[in-house]
Parts: sequence; structure tokens; C-alpha cells
Amino acid sequence: MHTEPLVSVLLPVYNAASYVQEAIESILRQTYRNFELIVVDDGSTDESGRVIQTITDPRIRVVHQPNRGLSAALNRAIEMAQGVYLARQDADDLSLPQRLDRQVDFLEAHPAVGMVGTWAEVRTDTPKSDNVYAPPTDNHLLKFELLFDNPFIHSSVMIRKHVLVCVGVYTQEASVRAEDYDLWSRIVREFDVSNLSEMLNVYRDAPNSKLKRERDAILENVINISMMNLSWVTKRDRNDPVINDLSALSHGAYHRVQGYATSDDLRALLFQAADRVSGGEAAPAELLRETIQARWCTILHHYDVYNRYYKGGRLRRKIAQFSEMVKRTIPLL
Repeated sequence: MHTEPLVSVLLPVYNAASYVQEAIESILRQTYRNFELIVVDDGSTDESGRVIQTITDPRIRVVHQPNRGLSAALNRAIEMAQGVYLARQDADDLSLPQRLDRQVDFLEAHPAVGMVGTWAEVRTDTPKSDNVYAPPTDNHLLKFELLFDNPFIHSSVMIRKHVLVCVGVYTQEASVRAEDYDLWSRIVREFDVSNLSEMLNVYRDAPNSKLKRERDAILENVINISMMNLSWVTKRDRNDPVINDLSALSHGAYHRVQGYATSDDLRALLFQAADRVSGGEAAPAELLRETIQARWCTILHHYDVYNRYYKGGRLRRKIAQFSEMVKRTIPLL
């Protein structure tokens, strides 16, 4: 008798012939067995399609489409998914054997959690490294971090399918480069989130990764999403200059700073946002203390640098230019 899988693994592929076989095999080796693997070949121009076709397993479903981008490929896989849980897998990353088992057990035991990620080993060109990415695991810490940045490894997350019914799928707006951060930001407004404190993913820090190719555009997008998050949690206008500067300074993006907010303004907004995220609960607020202080130290450092060398520097240059102009136009008496 045919039964639908509990987990659907979503694996979009674009020109990943060197890695995709290993990625697929890492899923097929999972100790958890009740899953389907949906592979979307997003118009690859290398040998990815051929490599995919050489792997035969009844749990694999493959679809080929013209190149439409990562979000479109993921949304196609989500439409096809039969599972209650949706697990992400990148074509150049690996899932360790107990990943799906651990995440299914966690979500079954924590019904309020809508999404769970994991810690990861970060590899470059070496077969194994001691570089570990270990983001926070606590719901409140993650909600605070998501106000500014993305504390999840995209290829490690598992999401309840009904969560996407509530908040929507990946945006396909061309201007949005941080499609994962955008989606997590919508999820966290309605559901709790978590990371497992186990290394269950291998993240490849490839030299030609999207993050490195589009670093500047992604940074601009991350700041814009951060501003929307701060606006949502504090109920202040998205274009509030304090929100703008808090987001920009958090990332050292001096070119985005307007320069109207004082350090007191920034600190007040930061702590207001943290209080709203914690819901005023004493225990989460205690857990947040070190994280908030670390974030504030980063913002204050960039605030000082901006005022000393950017804002002040521009002012000094303008004064010097004006002085030179006056000297040239007003004859000496």
C-alpha cells in the first residue's frame, strides 16, 4: 500500500556537476527512511542533468526546467512536495546521516516550532575542517538575531509545510537576493524557531558561491529586510532614520547611514526591539543580555568610526573646499 512520505527534501540544482552526486547520496544515506527527494534541475548548462540521471532510487523525483532562479526552483519543489515537513538541501552541501531523524524527532516533540536548523561544519577545499558554524538555538535569541541578520544555514533547515501556507513561499522578486532571510523573517513573526546544537550539515564555502558573487547586492538587501523587521517589532515607520542607522551600522554599511540618530537614540531602539522580542519574560531577557550587549558594542564601534572618519571627514572636506573657494573669489585687502 502506498503511503505519502512524511518528509520532502527540496534540492534545487544549477551547474553543480562537481558536487550534486555527493549531495544526493548524503540524503539517500539518511537513517530516517520515510522521505522523498525532489530534485529541480534549474536549467543547468553543465553535466548536472546527466549526473542526476545516473542515480536511481524510487524516492527521487526529478524535474527539469528552464533557468528561473533559486526561489522559483524551490517554489516548484514546494508545489510538488507531499511531505508534512520540508527539508532543504543545497546541491553543494552535505547532510550527515542522522540529520532528518533528529529534526523530525524535534518537530514532533515541539509543535510550536515552525522551523528548525542545525549547526554545520564549514569546508572550503579541504575534505574536513575544524571550522564550525554554531548559531544560537534558543527561540528568543534567534528572533533577536533575525532582526539584523540570518542565523540559519539555508541547507540545514526543516520547515512544517503548513507554515508556508500561513506566511507564503520564497519571494521571486528580482530585487530580493537574500530570499532565505526574507522567508525566515516572515516565519518568525508567526512561529517559534530553533537550531539543533548538533553538527548535522556540511556547508561548502565555495569561492564562486552566490554569497561571494553578489556580496554587495545581498548586503543591501539584508539591510532592507532588517529595517522591515525592526519596523515590525517596534511598530515604528520603516523609513525612521533611527531604524535606518541601526540596521546600517550593525553591518558597518557607512554608505547607508543618514547620520541623524544619536547613540542614545540607537541604544533605546535596540533595547526596545529586544524587549519586544522577549515578550517581557525575565528568563529570555537574561539569555538575551550577552547577545544584546555584543550587538550594541558592534553598533557603537561603527557609530564612532562613522562620526570620526565618514561624517566628520565629509564635513571637514566641505569646509576646506569652501575655504579655498572663498580665497579664490575674495581679493585680499
